[in-house]
Amino acid sequence: MQIRPRTRRLAGALTAAVAALTVGASALPAQANPDHVDPASLDRGAAPRVAYLVGNTIHDGDRAIRVRRASAHQELWTSANGYVVIDRVQHDNFSHRITAVSKSGERKVIGRLDWLDSSAVSPRGTRMAWADAKGDLGEPVVVTVADPRTGAVKARRSFKRAQVLAVTGSRVLLTKPGYRRVIKTWWWDYRSNTQRKISDQYALRADVRNDRVVFARGSGAPASCHRVAPLSRPGRTLWRSCGITPHAWSPNGERALSTHIYFDVPGTDRWVVVDGRTGEKGSRVNGRLDWDVTWESNRHFLTMAQGDDGNAAIIRCTTTGSCERASRV
Repeated sequence: MQIRPRTRRLAGALTAAVAALTVGASALPAQANPDHVDPASLDRGAAPRVAYLVGNTIHDGDRAIRVRRASAHQELWTSANGYVVIDRVQHDNFSHRITAVSKSGERKVIGRLDWLDSSAVSPRGTRMAWADAKGDLGEPVVVTVADPRTGAVKARRSFKRAQVLAVTGSRVLLTKPGYRRVIKTWWWDYRSNTQRKISDQYALRADVRNDRVVFARGSGAPASCHRVAPLSRPGRTLWRSCGITPHAWSPNGERALSTHIYFDVPGTDRWVVVDGRTGEKGSRVNGRLDWDVTWESNRHFLTMAQGDDGNAAIIRCTTTGSCERASRV
């Protein structure tokens, strides 16, 4: 699951595992998906098999690593040799700190930002890119590429407006909403410092590993409709849809998890399993759910759910809609 920049509203922060997981989850007990999932009523299963952050501690299997206290931990990424934590420094400002954390617990601040616009880690976890918005109107935006293992900056460039969608060993995928300007999405080759536009449409998100990109349909953002295309052939349309859009593809790309393109509340009310190649809808999980979701394996995904009593827990659901609890309430 790729974590996008937003403040966690539920208890604890479920996080993104950048690399595909190699350990599959065990079969879940047979249980029909209720109309409104309540974590307190679910059977308790195994702990998450991806890294996740609760309070000031990263949990990853038997490993528990303390991180610096912060007013809000906003993102957790796995890197080639550990983790990257992005947090907001103080409640009353928007300054952010990016910290590389080794598996042994060593910490190194690799970036300080005025305003975190967006960020991404490469599939192999050897590159990280982030956009730091400057000025009262968020312009310009400075995009930085660094090695999360050492903190060494590999490239930095200022753009009029840009959001980071993905990064590889040599390129950063950037996009910008149009408003009254031309909408476009482009690759920035940070080694040669050259740009190549791939679309006049604004991209919502991309998955380099599964060769997928999601474009908004319309003249601005947010949009109510989208189209999905291969990232390698962005002019080709795999499917179009309105209302819901894919947010995360399974490791093998056969399925994706979809929810609202835009939903102006702290979380979402549904996650829908769709075919990763056609967008055909399958099972769904309803409830007070988090915007963050991650695939634990090709058949299981994790998100957070809040019950009617206000308490929350990480839940694990199958692609057929059965769920269990993966943490304490």
